[in-house]
Amino acid sequence: MFASLKVNVDFGGFKINYQNPSQSELSIYFLRKDSVSGKLIFYQARVFSQAQGTYQVVGLPNETNKFGVFVRDRFGNTSSTLEFEDKPWREEYVSKSDFKYIGKPQVVDNDDWYSWSGRPQVLWDDVVGVWNFASTGPEGKFPHYLCIDLGDTVPIGRILLQQRGVFEGACPKHFDVYGAAKLPTVNYASPLEGWTKLNDKTFEVVRPSGRKVGEPATTEDTEAAQQGIMFTIDKPFPHPAVRYVRFVFLDAFDGQISVYLSELTFWGQWK
Repeated sequence: MFASLKVNVDFGGFKINYQNPSQSELSIYFLRKDSVSGKLIFYQARVFSQAQGTYQVVGLPNETNKFGVFVRDRFGNTSSTLEFEDKPWREEYVSKSDFKYIGKPQVVDNDDWYSWSGRPQVLWDDVVGVWNFASTGPEGKFPHYLCIDLGDTVPIGRILLQQRGVFEGACPKHFDVYGAAKLPTVNYASPLEGWTKLNDKTFEVVRPSGRKVGEPATTEDTEAAQQGIMFTIDKPFPHPAVRYVRFVFLDAFDGQISVYLSELTFWGQWK
């Protein structure tokens, strides 16, 4: 895997492409230089068992620094370290302190996201777990809409979705994201009128291991569910500045008619 690593600069970090023909459970470790000691120190790591893929490292400042990458197997064997110097493009975490749930009658919606003791406000409390969630009800139908007021206009470039569970049940499978700087006039005949679609290709929540629903989760599946699935806005840069973000969930993992999730996080991007 180490010989195949290709690192490319990205917003808030780097994209590391890898090949893993044996499909063994291998971990990619990412290091960054500590400003005090001047040494490369641990930043984060992920387990991968796919034949090929991309490891997305985010959360780094828009500053030139020295970084390192190495590979480790489950027995503790490690590769040498690939060291490089670069400057991530500017990406900033969107503070959740002013987030608000926007429901009917301000937007056309089929749901209120308070079913099964869930509450939409917990989607931005930085707590992830099966009992910390928002959910639509059993009587609803797709598509399910979810609208959030970010409290300020931001050119959204990346979204982290953290599930309730591990790629199962009513975890969302396919969805689109829309945005608006101001809330459009409600139109029941055309619920998305006045909203700008932020993604070109419909987002899909993919189980990393490739296993089917009902099959045991791998280490990679569990880690991916815990750390969240990152989605990058794929429309050409620059992205429109929006205050209101509207999710349109199209289906769920087990073919259920409801959908639930645990946490949503956003980043804005500038170049």
